[in-house]
Amino acid sequence: MVTKNFIENKVFDKNPSLYGSLSDKKKNNFNFNEIKKFQKFKTVVIIGMGGSILGSKALYSFLRHKIKKNFIFIDNLDFNLLKSVNIKKDASKFLFIIISKSFSDPVKGDKISSIFALIGFINIPIIKFSVDIWSTLHQTATISKIDTPSIHIDMIIPLLIMFISFVFLFLYIFSIRFFSELNLRRYVTYTLSIK
Repeated sequence: MVTKNFIENKVFDKNPSLYGSLSDKKKNNFNFNEIKKFQKFKTVVIIGMGGSILGSKALYSFLRHKIKKNFIFIDNLDFNLLKSVNIKKDASKFLFIIISKSFSDPVKGDKISSIFALIGFINIPIIKFSVDIWSTLHQTATISKIDTPSIHIDMIIPLLIMFISFVFLFLYIFSIRFFSELNLRRYVTYTLSIK
């Protein structure tokens, strides 16, 4: 089992600046003079998942016309994209950056994620009523509680079957994610309590 002491002894003793970069008291996790040595690389490969890589993708798309280097974003297992990064040819031309965790504090990340979820939930009735208000731009509701559906029966049956199927699929995936997160938090609590 990998413990906190093992990580401190094996990783941080060899690179003490890495341990300092994880501290909340440190203002910058980098030194501007150290960044200058990365100017020689022609291609930058950024590896990450989900929200961790989306921020860097957004910055790149916004500043693309000013950036002279080639950026490759790897955020899934797209084998064609991985083959395009031919490291064996000349590894010295590639700079690899691995991005992980959007927030250093998981509790802060949970709070911000819940705020975004609430905003999305509030946005649903706004979208619904905007369709009703601007009915000249959008199709009005085809299924409502008051009137009979204006959609043909041959289309409403598959629509309802797929809607119910997606609800069950969502509940299934949500339960898997919920219990895996619950088990992860139990494991972290247990490992921190036995140290």
